Amino acid sequence: MFIGEYWHNMDGKGRIAVPVKFRSELGSTVILTRSLDNCLALYTTDSWQRKADELLALSFNQHDNRQYIRSVVAAANESDFDAQGRILVPQPLIAAAELGKECVFIGMLDHVELWSKKNWDEYNQQLTDQHISEIAEKLH
Repeated sequence: MFIGEYWHNMDGKGRIAVPVKFRSELGSTVILTRSLDNCLALYTTDSWQRKADELLALSFNQHDNRQYIRSVVAAANESDFDAQGRILVPQPLIAAAELGKECVFIGMLDHVELWSKKNWDEYNQQLTDQHISEIAEKLH
């Protein structure tokens, strides 16, 4: 299970060290793709298979479903860890998530999110205790 928040720097070549606590659970290969809220998602091969099954269950006859599936699957890349525990983030994904030098890894239970520090800080500023309480009341 992935939990916690970790700050790491990306180098000029798009390499970033994945937190050690996440690395051990991710395995030797991760699937990296676009996610919601202007960030990227890192999946284990098993969790990616579950995500793929969810996507396959969507009706391809629905335009919005096709758009969502394409946005996630077309952007997906496999990445292996190098000797320093880094993965290479492809340039299109760097651009899509507006990643810069300062990045934040966020544990999301079955996967990991990768955010630009700037976007993560902006996202967190919107989440007041009152706002979280209102969201929690609407959950089923």
